[in-house]
Amino acid sequence: MLLVQKLEYYDHLTPNEQTVAHYLLDNQHRIQDISISEIAKETYTSLSTTVRLSQKCGYQGWKELKKALIEEISYLNKETTHVDANYPFQPGDSIFKIAKNMSSLLTESILDTYQLLDHDRFQKAILLLNSCQTINVYGITHPISVAYDFKLKMRTIGKTVNIVEDEDAYYYHSFFTTKDTCSLFISYSGETLELLDAMKRIKQKGYPLIALTSIGDNTFSKLADTWLPISTKEKLSNKISTFSSNISIHYLLDLIFACVFKHDYQRNIELRKDISHEMDQERFSNVSLLKDEDKK
Repeated sequence: MLLVQKLEYYDHLTPNEQTVAHYLLDNQHRIQDISISEIAKETYTSLSTTVRLSQKCGYQGWKELKKALIEEISYLNKETTHVDANYPFQPGDSIFKIAKNMSSLLTESILDTYQLLDHDRFQKAILLLNSCQTINVYGITHPISVAYDFKLKMRTIGKTVNIVEDEDAYYYHSFFTTKDTCSLFISYSGETLELLDAMKRIKQKGYPLIALTSIGDNTFSKLADTWLPISTKEKLSNKISTFSSNISIHYLLDLIFACVFKHDYQRNIELRKDISHEMDQERFSNVSLLKDEDKK
């Protein structure tokens, strides 16, 4: 859940904490300059009220909450192409209007994902994946469909990827997970209940755990050893489809494959050549652009 959403939902807050939350939301445009003393003065509350609010949002104190809020507001207010990720086209749009909007949305989603990348978190994910021979990818519906392409790519360099996509599989794969298996959980919300028990079981074992999830505060990013942010432009349900999040997940998985491939680049190039030589002998094209150099 996004931090601004936590501040908007008052059920878990006292009246004084609600007042502080309301003040922060009303003053998002100048959050950088707001001090805890100013909050107390302007809201007629104590310094400890803001500290308690911060802790209820998952942070140790005001400084941590402020930093997270600044980063999130900056992301949400970032300039875009103004294509609605939830409804990128309307009933009266022409074919080429839809094509243009979809092109803009998908391009923007990839760029957004790239800009959200954190070097240290991503590097840790690659180190974990390189240390394991088997990768179990957990997910449901749309996210897991993207993972099948990842499985096929990884297979070409000798990495085993298991797609874990039903409740029985969640249980058994997490129960029998070993230290040589890296578990990759994909959840846009980061709160998918069907996956949570499996994730906690693996966490308790202390085995490698990576999450692909939305920005903001969520359970999956907290449980994982490292996590990679998905472009967060879509509503959970109120949308035509998962256009933006799916292309973001696909980009992240392609990026993971590319970096794992690079880890042993020459070996993997030779593997690809050997596999291609054995499996693609019957493939041909009369288009010169498509022909391999050694087959001209």
